[in-house]
Amino acid sequence: MDIEGLLTQLKEKLVTLLASHKDRKQTIMMLKEENQKLKQKLKKQQTVNLELKEANEWLKVANAMLGDKAYKKLMKYKINLLVRRIDQCIDQLK
Repeated sequence: MDIEGLLTQLKEKLVTLLASHKDRKQTIMMLKEENQKLKQKLKKQQTVNLELKEANEWLKVANAMLGDKAYKKLMKYKINLLVRRIDQCIDQLK
């Protein structure tokens, strides 16, 4: 092979490499955008999940007030827990 043939092969490989690089770069950009969208979606779902948990806790409280025995025990436990925390705070203030 002569030098011109080698240069031609090298140019072809370089063109192929540059095209491959461009494709990979575009793929990376698309994946970054998708990743950002998924992060936003996850954050929204976590917020919704937290809101649902809070709503569930309030429903449990409401059920306890209506007289369900299982929830009455839960409410008594939570009230006792809150009283203990308040007592601890009062002791710390003394």
